Formats: sequence, C-alpha cells, structure tokens
Amino acid sequence: MPQADEAEKFIYVKLGRIDSLTWSDAEVVVFDCPCALRHMYHNNGALNLPDSISQEDNQPLTDGGTSESPPTDKCTLCMNTVKEVYAVYEANKSHSDLRDAVLALCNFYRKYNEVVCAGVINVHLDMIIYFAEHANNDTITRRFCSLYLPPGSCEFEDEWVVNVDLGTKPDVITPSVPSILNESAVIVHVSDLHYDPTYTLGNNAVCDAPTCCKEDQGRPTSPSDGAGYWGDYRNCDSPLQLVNNTLQHIKQHHQKIDYVYFTGDFVYHGMWESTKEQHTQIITSIVRAFNETFQDTPVFFALGNHEPIQANAYAPLDVDTNVSTKWLFELVSELWSPYITEDAKQTILQGGFYTVKPRDGFRVIVLNNIVCLNNNYWLAYDSRDPYNQLKWLAETLLLSEREGDKVHILYHVPTGMNNQWGSCLKIWGREFHKIVDRFENIVAAHFTGHTHYDEFHVFYSTENASRANGVSFNGGSGTPFIDVNPNYKTYTVDPASWNVVDSDMWIFNLTDANSKPEQNPDWFKLYSFRDEYRVANLLPAQLDSLAHRMAANHTLLQEYYRFYVKNADPSLAKGCDDACLKERLCEIVTVESGDLSKCEQLDKEFDLVPNKH
Repeated sequence: MPQADEAEKFIYVKLGRIDSLTWSDAEVVVFDCPCALRHMYHNNGALNLPDSISQEDNQPLTDGGTSESPPTDKCTLCMNTVKEVYAVYEANKSHSDLRDAVLALCNFYRKYNEVVCAGVINVHLDMIIYFAEHANNDTITRRFCSLYLPPGSCEFEDEWVVNVDLGTKPDVITPSVPSILNESAVIVHVSDLHYDPTYTLGNNAVCDAPTCCKEDQGRPTSPSDGAGYWGDYRNCDSPLQLVNNTLQHIKQHHQKIDYVYFTGDFVYHGMWESTKEQHTQIITSIVRAFNETFQDTPVFFALGNHEPIQANAYAPLDVDTNVSTKWLFELVSELWSPYITEDAKQTILQGGFYTVKPRDGFRVIVLNNIVCLNNNYWLAYDSRDPYNQLKWLAETLLLSEREGDKVHILYHVPTGMNNQWGSCLKIWGREFHKIVDRFENIVAAHFTGHTHYDEFHVFYSTENASRANGVSFNGGSGTPFIDVNPNYKTYTVDPASWNVVDSDMWIFNLTDANSKPEQNPDWFKLYSFRDEYRVANLLPAQLDSLAHRMAANHTLLQEYYRFYVKNADPSLAKGCDDACLKERLCEIVTVESGDLSKCEQLDKEFDLVPNKH
C-alpha cells in the first residue's frame, strides 16, 4: 500500500473525496470507497493480480462512473465497491486474494488496527465468499448497501407481508390493575452481560480496538488508563467477577423471584477473535451460572446479536455451510432445556425462538429478532420473515387468545431503534407492529435489551395513533460498556393480568467500586419508576402521558436522562443538551424505524417551553 498521505492523494485525484460513512460497530469497513479496487491494487503493488482484472484510467468501473469521474451518490459508490471485491474473487476463486484485498481496504481506511482488521476479516471471510458465490447480483448488492449505509442513502428494495389469517380483532379492553395488589409476581430482568474471559485487571482500557482491557493488549503508559477490578466505563466488557457478583446480589437481596428474563448478549464485543469454541464456552458458563444461582426459579433466555461467530449474522436455514448458525440453535436448545418444553426446543432449532406457559393463563414468547437488525447482512440475501418467525408469532398469539392467556414478549433489539447500535428493518418492524396491535388485549408487555440504556417505549394503535396500546421495557446492561453503570431491574407484576405495576432499577457506581476492589460493590436501588415519575402504574396510557409531561418539563426529562445512563459518572459529565433530550423523547414513542410522526408532535411540545431546564 502507498503511505497514508500518498493514498489519500490517490483517492482524491482518481475518485474524488467523499464524506465518511457510518459504520456498524461489529463489521469490518470494506465498502466505503468507490475505488476501482482492482486498478488501485494493480498499479500500487498491494496485490499481484492478473492483468485480466486490472483497469486502465477512465475505463468504466461499473455502471455509474469512471476512475476519473466517479459516481457521487453513496449507494452507487457502495455497489461499485462490492462488485470490485467480488471481481477479485471471481478472477481465480482465490480465498487468499480476496482476503488480501479486503484486508488492504480495512487497513487503508484505518477503521481498526492491523491486528483487528486481519482478525475480523478471517472471521467473516467465509461469509463474504458465500455472498460472492451465491448472491452476486445487483438486487442483493443494493440491499446489502441499503443495510450498510446511513438511512436514506439506498432504498431497501423488498416488500412483503406476513401471510397469516389474524382473525377478527375483538373489542379493545382498556388494561387496568388494582390500586392495591393482594398478591404480586416479581420478575428480574438482566440483559447484555457481555462476559469477556480475557478481561485483565490493569491492562489498557484506552486502545484502538472495538473492545479493550484485554489480556493481550498490555499495560498502558498511564496507570489511569488501566482496567478497573469490577469493570471499566470505557470500551471494556464484563470481567467474571462482575458477572458472578451481579447474580449473587440478585439472589441474596430479592427473596421472592417468580421469573428471570435475560434478553440477550452473553458474549463480549471481540468480533475479531471469535470462534465457535469460545462462544460455546461463554454461553455455556453464563447459562450454568444462572441455573446454579436461581435453581428452581425459571429463567427465560433470548439470543442477542453477539452470540453468532460473525456478530449479528443469523444465516437462513438453507445455508448449510460453515457460516450456518445452526450450531448456536442446537447449543441453546440443550442449555435452556431445564425451563422449556420439547416443542420449544424444536422452534429454537428452526430459528432461535420459542414459547412456554410457566403457569395457567400466562405465556412467555421469546423471539430472535436479530433477523430485523440492519447489521445482519443475511437480510440482503433473504429478508422475508426469516425463519417464518412472525407467522409463528401470530399463530402463537391466536392460540393464546383462544386459551385466555396473557403474554410477555422477550426479544433483544427494540423495534424502533435507529442509532449507533443499528436499526430494525422497517418492513419487519411494521409487520411486527401489526401483529402485536391485533393482539393488544393479551400482550401485557415487551422486554428488550441491546442498547445498554434504561429506557421504555410506547406502542400506539395502528388505527388511532393517539391511543397508546403497548409498552416495552429495556433491561439496560450488566456491562458498563460504554459509559454506563452495570444494572439489573425488577418488575412488580399483577398476576391476574400480567401487567407491570412498577419497576425498580438496581445499580452500583463503578468509580466507587473500583476504588475499593477488595470489597463487593455497593448495589443500591437507583429509583422506583412509579414513585419517581408519579404514575399510577406502568400501563400504556400512563407512559404516554409521562412522555408528554417530559416534553413540557425539561427538568423531568433531564432526570430521565440521568436514569437512562444509569447515573454513570462519565455520561453525567457529558450532559444532555436539547438535541440529546429530543432524541430521548423520540426513542420513547418510536416502535417502527423511520416513523417519526410521534417524535414531531413531542418536538413541538418541547419547543413550547420558554425557560428550558
């Protein structure tokens, strides 16, 4: 490769400078350059490619530009680059040539250091080859770029609906709970533990890799940049002692627990060193720790985006090669067996989703909704209700309606999410919303994870957007990654309706805990939702009203931000300005990615406040 300044000059002269794109945190950057990849490597000696795949100046790269006059829209730039990558492989089917080409791009753009680039490409190479051999056409390439690029750069060219008879929707029954509960159920919600078995006390917490504090990253020059005993606010995942202490504290301080929900992400963010053996070990150890801690208390697990070897990548079932995800489904179908039925095992094997009835009148449905995450590039290959999961969901809810069940739905990714952690495919979110709207009388609550923040979301009727008819609660994270305190949550639930009456957030301050490594962290209840926000319960109408109160009361909204980041020192130091506060409001009322109708209404209410904060 040329030196950095020479390379930048080459790109500017030959291709025209382009704005940097938005990357996924769990995927190698190989597609931001509209370069004539074969031409650049041939002329600069980065690869010794055959003359048959080199190009002369001004020869068309692909449709949409030449090496002197490149296309300007990001979608075409991305598609051209994907085709160039495929062409390197098509020349002689050489795995090593393809690897070297993609590695050169990763190093050229310095997304990660050379070690991470090489590792990520090794982990993903078989997946790239599969796409080159089975999905090398304009339609799939365009879909890939639409998933990869920022919203609005490329339209995702696919349209489908879930083909299932939902029956006639019964008259809506407004949910309610008694003002005083004679009895209650308690649910503990844990999410996103991200256990890192290579976490090393004192090692570098400020590194140029996706996650730091690792065994092979060495000691920092400054001791202040060293990893803390109980974890670190910076790009570091959970040490074993943090995972164990979290579960032990829950068991010791909550005598009555009816169910435990875990909404995904057992595995840490080390996507450049992932192996099947490593992920198997991590998932197995975490599940066994839950089983040993809670014993006869049922634990219901959902899969997250970091469980596959290639992060985010849940392959279709007909992909039966070494990039298949079947090994993961087989693993968890056995590990989760103490709390699930044989029927549940079978649906896990078909896509990582299942349902159980822990008692009469109550059903738990667990989805694998990483199939909606835009960072799951298998959606370019097949996006149409992957695993037929939404059809199964609708049929399961129909059964629940006939049997008189109330339902909790668990999944990893909030369906309206659209931020640095990715977004849920608009079509999938729309179809999901239609289904849960149809069954609003029986779906009592949703439980999610992924973002690592303490947040809630309100669903609205598809026929009357002013009527709230569903609620979702995020479990936060057991890891402090990034700039948050570790947490878990407890919910007080009415066992007659399975509606959530209250929730408590439990945290410890990581700065304080790391200053006393010889002592256990000082866990404490950060707040009670009902007391803090002065709501009667956590039903949809109450939370919709709360969102409007926050728009009008910025002091209350700032308090929401404090809880959102779980009172973490670095996030509180950064603060949350008006734009940040509006984002928090928008997240609350968005359950379909890209649908900003409710956001616009709250924005106007926010702007009416004369003296902010």
